[in-house]
Amino acid sequence: DDDDDDDDFEPEREQLDREDDIDPDPLEYQDVVYDRWTSDVLEDPHSTDVDRSRVEQNLGTPSPTQPRLRGLEQLSPDIEDVFYKFFPMQYLGEVVVPATSKALEERKGMAPTSIGEILRYLGMRQTISCYPNNHIHAFWKDDRGLPHWQPLPSFAFIMPYKRFCALTSCLTFGLDEHHPNPPSIDESDSDDSDDDNEDEDVEDCYAANDDDDDGSDEEEEQPPQPEQRVDIFWQLRPMVEAFNKRMKESFIPAWLVCLDESMVKWTNKKAPGNMYVKRKPTPHGNEYHTIACAHTHIIFRMECVEGKDAPLHIQKKHGSDTTGLLLRLCETIFHSHRVVCLDSGFGILKANIALRRKGLYTTCVFKKHKYYPRCIPGESIQVHMDGMKVGSVETKLGGNREDEPVLFRLFAIREEEYVSMMTATWGDLSTSGRDRHRYLKSTKTYTSFKYPHVIASYYRGRHAVDDNNNLRQGSLNMEKTWVTRRWILRQFTFVFNVCETNALLAYNHFFADATKKKMTFPSFRRHLAAKLVNNKFFDEDGMFATTRRSKKAKSTSSEIHHDYIDSPLFTRGPKQPDGSWESSETKYLKRRCKGVLCAKLPSEKKKKTRSYCRCDGQFYCRKCFLKHMH
Repeated sequence: DDDDDDDDFEPEREQLDREDDIDPDPLEYQDVVYDRWTSDVLEDPHSTDVDRSRVEQNLGTPSPTQPRLRGLEQLSPDIEDVFYKFFPMQYLGEVVVPATSKALEERKGMAPTSIGEILRYLGMRQTISCYPNNHIHAFWKDDRGLPHWQPLPSFAFIMPYKRFCALTSCLTFGLDEHHPNPPSIDESDSDDSDDDNEDEDVEDCYAANDDDDDGSDEEEEQPPQPEQRVDIFWQLRPMVEAFNKRMKESFIPAWLVCLDESMVKWTNKKAPGNMYVKRKPTPHGNEYHTIACAHTHIIFRMECVEGKDAPLHIQKKHGSDTTGLLLRLCETIFHSHRVVCLDSGFGILKANIALRRKGLYTTCVFKKHKYYPRCIPGESIQVHMDGMKVGSVETKLGGNREDEPVLFRLFAIREEEYVSMMTATWGDLSTSGRDRHRYLKSTKTYTSFKYPHVIASYYRGRHAVDDNNNLRQGSLNMEKTWVTRRWILRQFTFVFNVCETNALLAYNHFFADATKKKMTFPSFRRHLAAKLVNNKFFDEDGMFATTRRSKKAKSTSSEIHHDYIDSPLFTRGPKQPDGSWESSETKYLKRRCKGVLCAKLPSEKKKKTRSYCRCDGQFYCRKCFLKHMH
């Protein structure tokens, strides 16, 4: 019977050569050699009805690596510390803070910023995203007109509104005079902005030099030279590299990883790398190729798809094709014997073989888009699987024609309406996992079967990147609440949200046990926002100072430092000059407000509070603190 199957293969190939509507360029198999079909899937380890030498032929065993955090023993289970483990703080301090400080001084005439203030600003942005139906001005208003059961947090005692707006407009991600900020990056993210000036600006981004033009058609049609084209990704590239470097230093993925795409919504078609991916929930925007751990769903490496806007003078490592892309994303796990799950978008047999030569195993799905991928006999597989029952698994061993061939298995799984095709460069044919149930519409009955371990592992890890994206793009998506016209700011929001999602997943995986309930994304964001607003990167005594300069003292260098701080638990009275507190038996003891507004009221009507100002140590209610600060 096996010989008959081999004889049926060549006529099918001849049929492909005759049918022009299938493939004008006939499939060629001279690079790959296939063995005969077999259905010897080992369900019972003690079975004697199958050819055990073929079934137990193991192409490779993955390393039993479990996900780990580097330095987990020294890491405290604090949400803020877990977030700093994934966020590139070095990039924030060396790139963002100097560039933003320079913009504040030159454009706004304001004091420079610091790491503590940038983190506080990001924490405020996170808080705003938790209330998506309110205008941003409402967070600085005393009377918001909201029901008493749904109050908004007040930012007036955290950061002045003018300072917040200045940080929003001056937030910069690089200082490079050789790469001016292209106008197309800062255009409106609306599809209606199609005026003539924008077209001229976009063309200027790619123009080489303002040389004299003699008006000849030949010179106009000449493409720009590679060394003359502007790199419009000059701000994004260090940001992504900093994220990849930080993840390499902090996280070790499990033995099973997944490589897939992530989308960043941006509707301006003239933005760098903009594309339309119809199958995505947000089809317009920038696409990132990301790789995630299948056990924790933590994304540990990413790369932006530059497309036609890629600078010609920058040569990508390992090449610019799909094989080079997979090698770049997986280079931090080379020779670790991990398994990479690939969908049909990366279904190139050459790329799978390249990863195997780098010490990685792959499980890849193959589908027919317009044609089947090269070296995959898709039409022959369809003919071979016709008439088989649902759940039948057929395998065929293959290898490339080289001095050191790479072996792989071609799997065909019979479903009721289609045939799934996969290749794997690892494992044997033993089955594992739970039973798979299918309802057959033709007979109105149920059937059950088990996948081979290789296929079951693929279905276990194929949604790792999608699950991370679902958390990031949920109801509290910062890409919706952080309205901006700056393209690079949207990309920073994406990287920041990926770090936040990774921190949540790591917190639930490494610190939540049977006695500690896992945190939801809304709860984690609220707690992290509160931590970032009062982060540990503050000036003086570990506290950040919100600076204010009066209008009459603009020319002086004196600054008044204010910070609205909660008093410690089980304490009473004002803070002593030596920094100590008088103890109390009451945990949350409140004091009467010493502000100018409450001073006019009788003693019994003065408001009580636990918060004081750092400048004088006096206790103020919120309204009196605003009066005291301004």
